This record gives sequence, C-alpha cells and structure tokens, in this order.
Amino acid sequence: MQIEKRSFGKINDNEVINYIFTHNSGFKVEISPFGATIVNIESKDRNQNFESVVLGFDEVNDYVKYAGSYFGCIVGRVAGRIENAEFTLDDQKYQLAKNDEPNSLHGGNIGFNQKLFEVKEVKVEDDSAYITLYYLSKDGEENYPGNLELTVTYIIKDHQLDLDIRASTDKTTLVDITNHVGFNLSGNVKETIRDHILYIDADKFAPLNERFIPYTLKRVDDTAYDFRKPKLIKEALDSDDEQIKFALGIDQPFLLNHQHDPSIYLYHPENGRLLEIKTTQIAVVVYTGNFLNDSVIMKNNQKGFKNAMICLETQSLPNAINNHEFPSCILKPGELYHQRTEYHFSVK
Repeated sequence: MQIEKRSFGKINDNEVINYIFTHNSGFKVEISPFGATIVNIESKDRNQNFESVVLGFDEVNDYVKYAGSYFGCIVGRVAGRIENAEFTLDDQKYQLAKNDEPNSLHGGNIGFNQKLFEVKEVKVEDDSAYITLYYLSKDGEENYPGNLELTVTYIIKDHQLDLDIRASTDKTTLVDITNHVGFNLSGNVKETIRDHILYIDADKFAPLNERFIPYTLKRVDDTAYDFRKPKLIKEALDSDDEQIKFALGIDQPFLLNHQHDPSIYLYHPENGRLLEIKTTQIAVVVYTGNFLNDSVIMKNNQKGFKNAMICLETQSLPNAINNHEFPSCILKPGELYHQRTEYHFSVK
C-alpha cells in the first residue's frame, strides 16, 4: 500500500492536502479532508483497465463552486430534505435554512460537505490503510442543537473501501449522515448509468409528494422500483411511473430488508465492473443524477450530463423527525451514532 499527498488548493488561506491510497493491486482511492470527500476511486474492468468510477472535481474550489452537486461528500447533520425546513424537538421548534425551498436539504446552507475536517490519523496496517477525519459541529450550527463530535474513517483494502461514521452529542439533536458519492462504472464517465444493472434487497420504498418529501412506505411490487431481481436502470427510467416522471428519474428511499448480503449491487455488463454494497443503515436513497447538466464542469474539464451517475446513499429515511411512521433519527447525550458501509469492487 502506497500513500501520497497532493495539494488540492486553498480554502480561506488553509491549504487542503488530499491523501491518495494505492493498493498493490492497482486499486486507488483519493480522500480529501474538505467535506471528508471521496474525490476518486479507480478500479479495474475485465480487461484489467483501471479507470475512475466516481464523479468528482479537479480542485477544492470546484467543490465550493458546485456545492449543490455534493459529489463524494459527507452530508449532514441530516441527509435529505426536512419538510418546510422545520422540526420540533423536546417541545422546542427549530427553523432551518430553506436551501431547497421550502425545505432544508443536506444539512442547510453550509453543511458538512463544505467543512474542512481535521486529519486525525493516517496509517498503514498490513494490506490495508485508513484515514480518520474529525469535525466538531458546534451547538447552533445551521440552527441544529448540541455540540456534535463527528469522526469519519475510510478504510482502504484490495478493491474495497469501507466507510465508518461515528458521532456523539452533548444535547439532544438530529443525526442522519451519508456519503453522496456518484458512481459510474463505465469508467471515466464515458456514458450514462442507464445500462448499468441494479439490485436492491428492498420490499418497500418511500414515494415522494410534490415537494420531494417521502411521506409513507409502499411495497415495490408491480412498480418501477422493484429491483429485487436485477434489472437495467433504464427500464425504470423509461417507465410510465408518475413518480419517475415527476422526479425526472429515481430520487426515492428504499427500506432495506437486510435478508441478503450484499443489500445492493451495481453492475456494468459491458466491462464487467461490479460494485457490491453492505451497510448497517436501514435504507438507501437512490438518485440517478436527474438534475445534473452541462453547467457543471467535472474532472478533466468534462461537462456534466443527466444520468451521469447514480448515488446510493445509505442512511435513515429522510424527514424522519416529521414522520412518525419512519424510524427516529434523534441522538441523545450518552448515545453513540455509529454506522458502517462497505463498497466492494470486483469483476464479473
């Protein structure tokens, strides 16, 4: 395992140093402390070609300029939308930033994706390596209560990246954190994800209302959202489903059964790349890059385009604080928020 550092630019006169981990197999991962971001992952195809399989930017200021893309970033305090940008906790009402009018999205105006994390430790152990990043979200940040201590650890192995997230608070608060990495297994974003095959071990999904808020749980049977048998993503995107038309693609949470391991996999039949995802989280939000367009300039000066990526955001169900049908996302003092997601890359 080799570890390199490179300058990613400056934020408020602070130089951002990225860490590049290269396994002896050729598998490569680049992590930035800005947003605790997965900047790049390179994995092989069936012809042993190593290419990037995630979307990203060339320098840190692009992550500021295109903050609304959330490429590869840690998202929080609460991932997804909070309806009407408000919630009540312990009989106190909290008003959040309406950065997705009329809702609050992905932590507010300046969420974790825009924070410079402290690099706590970088270490190689035998055939693996890890980097631990730390951020203190102070009481009242984006109007969330409590000092929240957050650690994000990435563990790099042979064609595997593990994400371990832990948080604690000194005051009752909300926590639901995910990573918004956008995958495209075609390699270097050569094509859309429409011809990728997707599998999700989920009997239920959460449809959206007109303000993109999931409001209930519904069985996937006889819907475009049934991925219990692997199918091409374009089969869902080209369906007559009203939710697909309304959201311009998939943007819904799926409640995982956790009956099979992995719970999720993504496959590119043409080049053989396979991504298998295991998680302790109860749900995954699937987003097919519905609003990505050529106004976003990605790595290597490449313009964005619709369906250039698929995000598989392992998390709790969005807007849980305002929907008692969904499991709670409340974290209390003395409790530990802990979740883990593993990304296994291989060739089939």
